Amino acid sequence: MAIEDLFNRKCDIYRVDRSARDAVGGTVPKETIIFNAEPCCISQATLNEQAMHGSKGIEVTHKMFVRAALEGVIDETMRVRSTHNGVVQEFEIQTIKNPQYRDHHLLVMLLETKGSGAER
Repeated sequence: MAIEDLFNRKCDIYRVDRSARDAVGGTVPKETIIFNAEPCCISQATLNEQAMHGSKGIEVTHKMFVRAALEGVIDETMRVRSTHNGVVQEFEIQTIKNPQYRDHHLLVMLLETKGSGAER
């Protein structure tokens, strides 16, 4: 079984450009979709994972698994959007790891900014 068979969600990975201008010259966020409906698996980060990243000054709420082929293509300036059970969740990418450099999958630590548990 391929790891992609375990990915139970689809997510959009996008970049927000804040240099776009509106009709009166103000800046407005503009999204550029990098990957649309990318297979992924998102779950809550454990308390241990939250504490470990927190000790480095990085706040995380969730973790996401994606294909290893995305390494070098996605980065920490991007965001993730996924709909689960009718709830749209949005996340900022905090860290990206290729566990044991095996090129099997990527572990992406996320901070929820909108959705079921977001307070921002």
